[in-house]
Amino acid sequence: LRDATTSFLFVTHDLAVARDVADRVVVMYAGRIVEVGATDDVLRGPSHPYTAALLRARLGWHSRRGEPLPTLPGEPPDPRRHEAGCAFAPRCAHAADVCSAETPELEVIAPGRTVACLRRKDIAAHVTELRSDETWPEVPKPTSELVLQMLGVTKSFGTRSAKRVVVDALDLEVRRGTCVALVGESGRSKPTAMRSVVVFPHP
Repeated sequence: LRDATTSFLFVTHDLAVARDVADRVVVMYAGRIVEVGATDDVLRGPSHPYTAALLRARLGWHSRRGEPLPTLPGEPPDPRRHEAGCAFAPRCAHAADVCSAETPELEVIAPGRTVACLRRKDIAAHVTELRSDETWPEVPKPTSELVLQMLGVTKSFGTRSAKRVVVDALDLEVRRGTCVALVGESGRSKPTAMRSVVVFPHP
């Protein structure tokens, strides 16, 4: 859709999903934007401690079977209370006194890149220690290889005398390296269609 006049807004907590589908990413904490930029730029070199913490907690970040994932200490702030200072400060390993006294504003650090962190320059070496070649595998380029094919898939509920067809002769192909969205109004049996892939796998 790069040549079309259409844009999509994806809301997710999964940075791996954001990397695969979004051109730009906006990271929010406690209802405030803390970092904005091109997806690859943000994930290659996070500039806010919260963004870095999300990356470290991602499944696969130096994780071994049976070991717990890194987590953030403490609890998120109460959204009903608006206190001065950085909302992330109580959970930030790099917080200083200024972080509890002043509310950080978004600062432009590069074209199209903004960050809200009072100690950004002081902690840059610690926050940006994540590297994309260590944390993110290369996304495969689209190919003609067929990884999923659904031909004439039909699903109905009820009895023979009172049968309701909810998926009617669905044809769908997905090729390796592509991103396909199944879009429609609520109640149009999108999950039912996808569950059919699991129930009736290709032999």
